[in-house]
Amino acid sequence: LLQASMGRAEGAAVHDRRQNVNASDPRGQMHSEPSSSPSVSSKAASSLGAYEDAMLTPSSARATNHALVDTLAPRMWCVACLAGLAYIAPLLIFCSLTLSAMSGLYLRGREPSRTTSTRESRRAVIVTGGKMTKALEVCRALKAQGCRVVLLETSKYWMVASRFSRNIDRFAIVPIPEQDPKAYLAAVKRIVEEESAVAFVPVCSPVASQYDALVANVLPSTCLSWSLEASAVRKLDDKVTFAQMAKEAGLPMPETLRMRSRDAVLEFNRKLTAEGTQARFVLKSLAYDSMHRLDMFTLPRPEEDVLAYTAGLNITESNPWLVQEMLSGVEHSSCALVRDGRVLAFCDNEASISCFNYTYAGVPAIRAWVSEFCRHYALSGVVCIDFFVTDDGVVKAIECNPRFSSNIMEFHRNRGELGRVLLSPDTVPASEGPVLPRPNAAEVNWLLTDLYYEVAKPAAIHAASCRWWRLPKYTATLFSILLFKKDAYFDPHDPLPFLALYLLHLPVLLARTLYNGNRWAKIDLCIGKMTEEFGD
Repeated sequence: LLQASMGRAEGAAVHDRRQNVNASDPRGQMHSEPSSSPSVSSKAASSLGAYEDAMLTPSSARATNHALVDTLAPRMWCVACLAGLAYIAPLLIFCSLTLSAMSGLYLRGREPSRTTSTRESRRAVIVTGGKMTKALEVCRALKAQGCRVVLLETSKYWMVASRFSRNIDRFAIVPIPEQDPKAYLAAVKRIVEEESAVAFVPVCSPVASQYDALVANVLPSTCLSWSLEASAVRKLDDKVTFAQMAKEAGLPMPETLRMRSRDAVLEFNRKLTAEGTQARFVLKSLAYDSMHRLDMFTLPRPEEDVLAYTAGLNITESNPWLVQEMLSGVEHSSCALVRDGRVLAFCDNEASISCFNYTYAGVPAIRAWVSEFCRHYALSGVVCIDFFVTDDGVVKAIECNPRFSSNIMEFHRNRGELGRVLLSPDTVPASEGPVLPRPNAAEVNWLLTDLYYEVAKPAAIHAASCRWWRLPKYTATLFSILLFKKDAYFDPHDPLPFLALYLLHLPVLLARTLYNGNRWAKIDLCIGKMTEEFGD
């Protein structure tokens, strides 16, 4: 029910965007009706890094009853999701507590060891991004080293599931950095001083990465920051600049060009059409855009389609988009912890544009690409680079995100090794290679997401309705999800975050959207928030 609402809401959003444009005039120009939606707040528009909330402008051609449907539909889907969560809550509670009790009996005395020396146990580490699953994984890795773990989040996400983890010693609320950067930096500095923290580990969202990079300027010399320098964050977050940096380092990249206006997009589309090229290019926002990032709008195509799609987009000098050559092959994501250009920990996985399953892939060519890039620019921090392994076996990067990737959860079998790198990177011998996930580590998933995608497949629905003899196959698949995959939140030694995700975290998100009526595309269990209008 959760995921079903995602698709319906996302489909409605795309439909509304396309309906924003009416018929063209005789000169071939498209007319957009004025928006009745409020504009983006001045605070968001002026935030560091020029991240802006996506706008979905409803067409005035929609009748009043359509406007009423637009207002009620997001709220009705919220009600449906809340009802679904209430329905399955008793089952979730019973199963998780039963599994925890059984695991406790079976694993008594076999609980993963932790470093408990007096020296290590005094070390405090500050971790940000409490709403995201990857922050919980980082906290568990640090706790495996005996650290005192302090988790930070903003007031909007006071109810995050991770705060209930036994691996969190303190949960603290901090100001929203894009709204009040100075207050955010002051709050982090105060907490670091209170805890005598030895490390600051930012597990941040795209909009917060610039602010977390600035934290290093207020930290005492005894506290290590795992953020890249602010200048490096700005360069790597810019996909066009990153492409230029990769080419300067002699590494393969697809053609990537900046688009500073709607007219520039139209002109590029005309150029491709005139050349008759077989290559296709993806049009996407340079800044993180939660509502448009899944569109995958490609060029060349008929000009009227480009006019219709771009009519509601804000493509300007201060908010540029890009076109990037579309590659054919298998998409991968990578994440590396780097110190002075040396990769200390590395993981990668086959990926998708919205990934909810993580299995360590271990592609040597991807690790070599990342290692050479980081060495060339002597980077220190966290570097996440997305790739395509093309059909002819060439590895090409498509973008860089200078922050943790969710594939860090692939370390769930050897968290202690990851924690050692995070806590004491300078003590890792130069003769050692990077810490890698265990090859036999189970695939990481989010249980309800996987179950939905399995039972909602058209083939599964068809089998249930008229081909009953295929039901055993699908039943076996469902059991394999339950038995052989690792839920990202559930841990038999730490069951409360799993329960809090479905009993508190998600219900509060849905209740908030029910109240404000924002249109939304999906509930993202991975990053712990709603993908919605005016979202963060």
